[in-house]
Amino acid sequence: MSTLADYRAKIRALLDVEAPRYKDSLLDACLSRALGRYSKAAPDVRQEELTLAVAGRTQSLGSLLGIQMVLEVRGPVLSGAEPPALRYYFFWHSGIPTVFVGGSVGPSAGDVLRVVYAANHSISGLDGAIATTVRGLHDDELAGGAAAYAVMARAASMVETYGSKLTEPTPMFDWAHAGQEQFHTWLSELKEEKTGVAEFLPTLCWSLDAWDRG
Repeated sequence: MSTLADYRAKIRALLDVEAPRYKDSLLDACLSRALGRYSKAAPDVRQEELTLAVAGRTQSLGSLLGIQMVLEVRGPVLSGAEPPALRYYFFWHSGIPTVFVGGSVGPSAGDVLRVVYAANHSISGLDGAIATTVRGLHDDELAGGAAAYAVMARAASMVETYGSKLTEPTPMFDWAHAGQEQFHTWLSELKEEKTGVAEFLPTLCWSLDAWDRG
């Protein structure tokens, strides 16, 4: 899997002779932005088993780093048996990811719930991450998106910079705009793949009642 150093090298290769003009801090910020958009289009699907510290149907999922949404909840997890799927409602409470769990009996302290969830991706070395979760097949597109963001940011900073030529930023804006459009189009296509987020949409949330349907 590629690390932050690998992505920096890919981005600088795209910037070509202009690469020395770009600080690592700018490249890292733009890579983080591109990674955030990529995570929304094709999140990392993870599974964790949580031992509940307190009883009750409302449970904090704050320990699940980078969580976007819950895709499935099963429990209680017992040795030698597949836990049943539970109905649930996922929401954010004061910035903390939280789930309300259904079922005939409410969870007890010490119970184990198996949670499948969509999460943000990470790149080793970026924002303190220790592992890379991005598919290697997507490295070039992600680097391309980050490069476009970096050029756009630099072009914008040059518009009102004293001593810069008025026409200098224009080709940069054009290149960056084209690169962003290509990256965003690729992200849209990624959403539609069978292996993308649409395949993992939750199916056991609460059903709509007559009032919800209007």
